[in-house]
Amino acid sequence: MRSCEYSKTSYKEESKQTKILEINNFCFFKRNRQLDILKDTADLKNADYVDINFILQKNNEVDDSVGLYDSEDDWRSPTFIWGTIIETILGYPGTDSNSPVNTWFDPKKKKLVYINSKQICTQLSVSAHAIGSDKLGFSPDEIGCHSICSGGAMALYLSNPNELIIMLIG
Repeated sequence: MRSCEYSKTSYKEESKQTKILEINNFCFFKRNRQLDILKDTADLKNADYVDINFILQKNNEVDDSVGLYDSEDDWRSPTFIWGTIIETILGYPGTDSNSPVNTWFDPKKKKLVYINSKQICTQLSVSAHAIGSDKLGFSPDEIGCHSICSGGAMALYLSNPNELIIMLIG
């Protein structure tokens, strides 16, 4: 998943070809039944399967869907992670199914704000500094938003799935 699909960048949103995912781009299924995102919000993270619809991508793919199954390990489960994110966002005042996935409620300002790529890079760097270069094998200064994508692919690879799964997820 590209960082521009889940965070605000320095480019104006209307000029970007790739759009930030919104809650309505997700379909969750449990026992082959589609869950209603607004009514079954608390159950999304327990889904068996999530389908993510990418409206428009940099490669000109339109309405491309990627389906991901529950891994039964919450830290690696796409259904648990996305279900938790969506449940959190829908718990904020003023949100609905059209809210982007980078929505956050700032309790100090008492308003909705949108997480940007610079904030993500800063948090990654802080985490990398805490772990340390010796353990990571690289400097925290070498980290960027694309490190999430690379790190996710490497984590998948190290868990030894069929390589086709990594290619399908993107």
